[in-house]
Amino acid sequence: MKKILFVDDEPAVLAGLEDLLHGFTHCWDMKFICGGEDAISAMNQADYDVVVSDIRMPGVDGLEVLEHAKDNHPTATRIALTGYTDDKSTIKLTRLAQRYLRKPCSMEDLDEAISRDCGLIEAFDNAVVKELAGKAGRLPGTSSSHNDLLELLDTNNSSVKEITNIVEKDVALTAKVLQLVNSSFFRRQRSIDSASEAVSYLGADTLRSLVLANQMFEMTKGLPKLLGFDPALLQRHCVLTSTIARELVPDNEQSATAFTAGLLHDVGKIIIALEKPELIPALVGDTNGHENSWVNQESERDILGCTHAELGGCFLNIWGLPTPIVEAVTFHDNPACVFSKQFDAVGIVHVSNYLAHWSVDSTDDMRIHTKLNRDYLENKGVIEQLETWQTQAVDAQKSSVR
Repeated sequence: MKKILFVDDEPAVLAGLEDLLHGFTHCWDMKFICGGEDAISAMNQADYDVVVSDIRMPGVDGLEVLEHAKDNHPTATRIALTGYTDDKSTIKLTRLAQRYLRKPCSMEDLDEAISRDCGLIEAFDNAVVKELAGKAGRLPGTSSSHNDLLELLDTNNSSVKEITNIVEKDVALTAKVLQLVNSSFFRRQRSIDSASEAVSYLGADTLRSLVLANQMFEMTKGLPKLLGFDPALLQRHCVLTSTIARELVPDNEQSATAFTAGLLHDVGKIIIALEKPELIPALVGDTNGHENSWVNQESERDILGCTHAELGGCFLNIWGLPTPIVEAVTFHDNPACVFSKQFDAVGIVHVSNYLAHWSVDSTDDMRIHTKLNRDYLENKGVIEQLETWQTQAVDAQKSSVR
């Protein structure tokens, strides 16, 4: 039974939440604490799987509560409840909260958020996942500027000027940032030519994801090419997946999350190549001429003890990426495992991943017919769009090789 901590400074709000969630007592062990100081005390006495905290509280506020949870209970999911859009602590909040809910919050929204987070907790409750993701989370980067930038992005008082100074010291990183901000994903009317403007436009979360992806792929360059596995080809696949994800739902609010998750969805394979290279020949299985082919999930669990998706999601969670991105990476092969009312980033990355494989070799229809979860797509009401998406994927693939 998952332990959930709810924190607010208004007893009436907590009482209302307790009444609202009474029907979940059979599956959640819930504790309702009034005030940040008592909440921190409660966390010092017990472990919690999810911490849901109001932000604006007198004395010890929600930011301190979430920071304490992050420092002392790193595996706990942190959810911020806020009724303010102009909170002056927004930058720090993005570093501490992994999911956000608006006050007042409906039972349906709260149920969906916590159920989804509990699904991630279950996925990461695996000794192999924790060991390998933990090791990878401590791996040194190949570029000091990458490490400096990631550290700066994790602070709550970094300025555009400070971030730009680091980016401009690394020619390759500057090129990557400018390439992304001028890509068709952002659909700008004019190009951006300066690192400063690019940093300001992209924002911390997108920039962090870009740097992390680039850093992970850079770390594979020193590896010998393993049997049936080429890191350079994997990078091209991830970029194509993110491009297709952008094209599937260009005006959807989920598109930015799906773009980033698509870029990072196979980071677990990189971790395996770095930490367990001896397992790669068994994991690629019989490639049948397809480079970077991968065994099915059942075989993957038998060989490794977990899936590359779970491993990658746990790694990104350790690095503090937003929960929707972590979720889309973790369940990109199993979107139906996510408690979701809509076709969101999880489903978008699921479709984009297999379309990216298929578009490279359109004769490989088995990927579309056997690996896409058609029941899930029918349930979300999007199955009829698959043919259109296939056309978009082929166009994206052709554009990527120009």
